[in-house]
Amino acid sequence: MNQIENFILNNEIFIEVKQCPITFIILIINILIWLYHFAYDISSEKVSFFYKDIIIEKQYWRTISSTFSHSNLIHLVLNSISIWNTNKIEIIKGSYYYFKYNHYIGYSW
Repeated sequence: MNQIENFILNNEIFIEVKQCPITFIILIINILIWLYHFAYDISSEKVSFFYKDIIIEKQYWRTISSTFSHSNLIHLVLNSISIWNTNKIEIIKGSYYYFKYNHYIGYSW
């Protein structure tokens, strides 16, 4: 085994990512969407959860996009820390339970 493989296999972050892939995927999606919004100067209001836009305008995609929308870098960082700290749920209960849990929490507010 070479040094890079040894580093990856024994690195705590890589071990946690392997144990909680859903957490990692959610974080990557959050970061990529925020970078896209930042790069193209897209206001969070254009993807936010507004009843009128979802029901009357039939913009159903807002129910998903709003859970990945962050208004600024601090919001993204704090949300990412919160999500990463819930990875213990995925490790203990499993990825399916964690995905379902995260899905319901995302839509609860």
